[in-house]
Amino acid sequence: MEIRKAVLVAIAALSLAVPVASACGGSGGGEGGENGGETPLVAFQDPAGKVSVSYPSTWQKTSDQPLTFTGQDEFLSIEIRQASGDPAAAAKADQAAVESVAPGFKLTGIVASKEVKNSAVMSYTWETPRSAVTGKPVAEQADRYYIDLGDGRLAVLTGSAPKANFDREQVRDIALTLKVSK
Repeated sequence: MEIRKAVLVAIAALSLAVPVASACGGSGGGEGGENGGETPLVAFQDPAGKVSVSYPSTWQKTSDQPLTFTGQDEFLSIEIRQASGDPAAAAKADQAAVESVAPGFKLTGIVASKEVKNSAVMSYTWETPRSAVTGKPVAEQADRYYIDLGDGRLAVLTGSAPKANFDREQVRDIALTLKVSK
């Protein structure tokens, strides 16, 4: 039930987000920064989840549970759960729940991440019901990281953006910033 709530909050936040002036990294061909580079990331410390993470500076925090940041038609959500073993097994066990709340869900794959330590990533496509920009459905691509925090908890970090603007490396870079707070 928690996965359903997390994905529904993220979809609602994405659908209701107030469009911002510029999108992040992969959106707009990577022209988000002032000098034609990616939009810089800013740090956020979540006292409730006791984690810190960085997100694109042009996005807005739109929810605390799950922790969600949104851009124009993209979002990042982070949910902290009790770890239940191997991150890849957690991803596989979560697939049906994600599929049930992500319209048009199509799994691309579930693999152990070679770049984000102690994690697995579920890649998939889906369709948002309504764009915050156009009001029309949007074909999205998402990477959903299952990261063992090493303290008995698992972070589930989902980055989603329109397929044409999806930046897998940006989602990975954001996942790499996720740390347990002191």
